[in-house]
Amino acid sequence: MVKAQVRQGMLSAIKRHFAALGYSEASQSNSLPKVGDALFFEGKNEVVCVKILGPEAFLDRNTFMRAVLDAGILLDYCNRLFLAVPLLLLPSVDADTLRAHGMGLIGAGEEELVVAQDAPRREPKPSLAQGINLDDETLRLLEKVPILEARVRELEATVAELRIALSQLRGQFEGLSTKVDRLASLPTVQEQPSHSSRAEATGASSPAAAASVQEPPQELPSFLQDNPWVEILSKRGEE
Repeated sequence: MVKAQVRQGMLSAIKRHFAALGYSEASQSNSLPKVGDALFFEGKNEVVCVKILGPEAFLDRNTFMRAVLDAGILLDYCNRLFLAVPLLLLPSVDADTLRAHGMGLIGAGEEELVVAQDAPRREPKPSLAQGINLDDETLRLLEKVPILEARVRELEATVAELRIALSQLRGQFEGLSTKVDRLASLPTVQEQPSHSSRAEATGASSPAAAASVQEPPQELPSFLQDNPWVEILSKRGEE
C-alpha cells in the first residue's frame, strides 16, 4: 500500500512538472516501448522519458545498477532520459554514474519535485525513432541486452584477475626451478671413513706391521720348569 502511494505521488508530481514546462504526455504507440513505470512526454521538438525507480531499487548497489542498466534501453526512444527516485532517497543516488550513462536525475514526492541533474540531449536511433513495430518478445530480449553487457564486463574483469594470478604463479614456479637447478649443480660431498674402518684398512694394508707384532712367550710344560737339564742343554746350543 505504501509503495503504491509513493508511486502515485511521484507520477502526479512528474506529470505536473512537465505540463508546467509545456510538455504533453505522449500516447503509447508502436514507436514507443511499453515499459512499466516509464512516462513519455512530447514538446519543444523532443521526446522526454522519465523512468521511475521505487524504493525496492535501493536494496543494494547491485540492484540499483541493474535498474539503471535496464533503463538504458529507453535512450533509443527519446531525446532525454531521466531517472525519477523518491525524494527522500535522492541524496543516496550517485549522480555521476547516471551522468556517465547519459541520464538525468529527478527526486519526486507527493507535492514536491527536484531536478537534481539535467539530462543531456541526444538523438535516438533513426530506425527506432521511425517507429518499427516490435513484438513483446523482441522488446523483452532488448531489455536484457544491458544486463548481458554488464555481465560480460564482469567476466572480463574476472579473466583479467585470473591472468594476473597465473602470471604470479608462473614467476614463483620459475624461481623454484632456478633454485633446484642451482642445488643440482653443487659438487657431491663424499662421506669420510670412520675410525674403525680406517683402522681396518690400515691393518689390511700393512701385513709387515702385523707380522712384526711379537706374540707373547709361551710357558714351559710343568715337568720342564725348574729342571736343571734345561739350562744345561740351552747353553750347549749356544756353544
